[in-house]
Amino acid sequence: MEGLVRGTGFQAGTAIGIIAAFAVIVHEVPEGVFTYGLLIAGGEPEKRALLIGWIVALATPAGTLITSLALRGLGGDILGIMLAFAAGTFIYVGVADLLPQIHKKPDYKAMAVMLLGVGFVMGVRYLFG
Repeated sequence: MEGLVRGTGFQAGTAIGIIAAFAVIVHEVPEGVFTYGLLIAGGEPEKRALLIGWIVALATPAGTLITSLALRGLGGDILGIMLAFAAGTFIYVGVADLLPQIHKKPDYKAMAVMLLGVGFVMGVRYLFG
C-alpha cells in the first residue's frame, strides 16, 4: 500500500509525491524496527530477522515502481481515485485499530502523535489546497 501511495502521488504531481514519500518514510522506519523486534522476540536469529526486514522494506520501492509504470499516462480522475483509495485504507487502519486502543487505555503519547498526524494533513491542505 505504501508503494501505491508513493507511485500514485508522483504520477499526480511532484509536490504530492514528495508529501506522500515523506509520510511513508515516517511510517516505514518505526514499522521496520517493530517488525525486527517481533522477529527477534519470536526466536528468529538476528541475521535472518534482518534479512526478512529488508525483504519487507523492499516491497515499498517495488510497489512504487510498479504503480508508477502502471499508472503512467492515466488521467487525473483515475489518479484521484487511487489516492483516495490509498488514503482510505490508512484512515481505516487508524480508526479501526489505533483509536480503539487509545479509548481502552488512554495513551497520551499515542493520542499526541495521532493529533500531530491530523495537524500535518491539515497543514498540507492549507499550504497546497
